[in-house]
Amino acid sequence: EIDLNFFDPVTAVESLFSSDITDVDGFFSVLVIPAVYDVEFRTTLTTIGGPYVEVLLESRPLTTDLDLGPVEFLTGHILSGTVQDASFAGVFAADIDVRDPLTGSTLVTPGDSTDINGVFSILVPVGDWALEIDPPVGSPLVAKLISTTVTAGVTNNIGLITLANGVNISGTTVTAGGTAVPEVDLDFVISSTQIEVPTAHDNANALGVFSVQVEPDLYDVQFRPPFASGLSPLVLSMEDVTQNVVLGPVVLSAGPGLTGTVTASGIAVEGAEVTLEDPATGAKVYTFGNDTDALGQYALRQVA
Repeated sequence: EIDLNFFDPVTAVESLFSSDITDVDGFFSVLVIPAVYDVEFRTTLTTIGGPYVEVLLESRPLTTDLDLGPVEFLTGHILSGTVQDASFAGVFAADIDVRDPLTGSTLVTPGDSTDINGVFSILVPVGDWALEIDPPVGSPLVAKLISTTVTAGVTNNIGLITLANGVNISGTTVTAGGTAVPEVDLDFVISSTQIEVPTAHDNANALGVFSVQVEPDLYDVQFRPPFASGLSPLVLSMEDVTQNVVLGPVVLSAGPGLTGTVTASGIAVEGAEVTLEDPATGAKVYTFGNDTDALGQYALRQVA
């Protein structure tokens, strides 16, 4: 009674296939359309035992028959807390993401948004975890990243988590011809320390408009357009965001794609990093999409 779900890793659109429930011995065998999927293993109301933490296998190439072998479910322990703003009011509909601090992989935690009082309660395995708390869309609050440890047999309550008020940075991502570029992802790195800060709702919308809340500081603002757009990433260094900033149009330049596959003895290598360096200075050029996937493939762009 474990339910398997299959999602496109890029669009998150689910593909529906039959016979996707495990049998009494835990076995499953599902026929899927050949593609790369995020495969989610979700408990059902009739799953025996537990409670279990759901499992997500990311970017699995299901292009030929594949035996995943044992898929291990970990026992879940309740992790709870309360999210509030600076005036001590509970924050409703804040999203809680739980990540492995070593790998960065995210746990599947259904129902992980705060209630009307700012309270959340989720199932998490024993261990050390990084929690990202993202305020709802349109909130003036800033996302927060904290560390916590979940222990068996005790009440794992983090207590109060206070989200700070932020300043806003906004603008529009466009091509050199002025056409809007949608779905550009923005990342914010503190210029002095090169530490990336968590941000919520940091993608440009269908019109290329972005509006992000951050704590006041000097940032290197990274713009990451989709590979299919044909555009290169851009970094605005030492951007002063100590008060609300309107950048206006941010022009992204066209860039050729660099793609390939990394193998070792004919076997795909996952997680290899491909970097670009200026041959004159040795300085690394900003890129993303430069870590190989489960097929050993990478795809990045930069200006010619």
